[in-house]
Amino acid sequence: MVRSLLSVCGTALFLSGCIQSDIYYKADARGVFREIPDILPGHRTNRATYLINGRVFDYNFRAIGRGEVRDVGPGSTNLAPGEYKRTLYKLQEAPIFSRGHAIFGGIIRRLHNANLTIDGLKSTRDRGEETGSIKADNRPAAVEYRRVNGRRWFVRTQFRDKERRSVTSRTYDTVIGGFLITLYVDFDTSSTLKSEWAQKCLDTLDQLVSDFRYLGWKPNQTM
Repeated sequence: MVRSLLSVCGTALFLSGCIQSDIYYKADARGVFREIPDILPGHRTNRATYLINGRVFDYNFRAIGRGEVRDVGPGSTNLAPGEYKRTLYKLQEAPIFSRGHAIFGGIIRRLHNANLTIDGLKSTRDRGEETGSIKADNRPAAVEYRRVNGRRWFVRTQFRDKERRSVTSRTYDTVIGGFLITLYVDFDTSSTLKSEWAQKCLDTLDQLVSDFRYLGWKPNQTM
């Protein structure tokens, strides 16, 4: 999936310990990381709370130490159908004796089809239309549903090899009130994909999903 790091709207965001960052990357359809300019300001923080179309979403980044958040601005973000807000970015290097990088990311997207359920994400067509995913669907992949803190997530794990031993990405998606919530990790093509570090990154993603909270509707806000 080409995961553009540019967001289309401002956000209501509460930050602590902010440090500006300068370089961002995206993974192309082949899994190669491409550097893109930092057009909008990015900051590192331990957690972030977003008010989007009257709904409140809370992220805790303790699993990755700190996450990068973007488009700091006052007031509520209002997304039209198809628009999205990037909620998390973190580029992580492999430790010594391993190779590669991993990108942790998060997105909230307002669905075109407000009636789409998490079960509909199993359809390649629906998933592509609603997520903008162009990541090679022809690569070996495993899909499953997982329940985390009472919420169902659609989980797609993509592999480099037919034996499904070398993971190149894992994505969690869930649907809340007409919004698609996505958390993912991508590995670049130079990564030692069967290393303990790669498995640790997958475990870290699991923890990010577990720490996510939907805090409900804020009064006096409109869709």
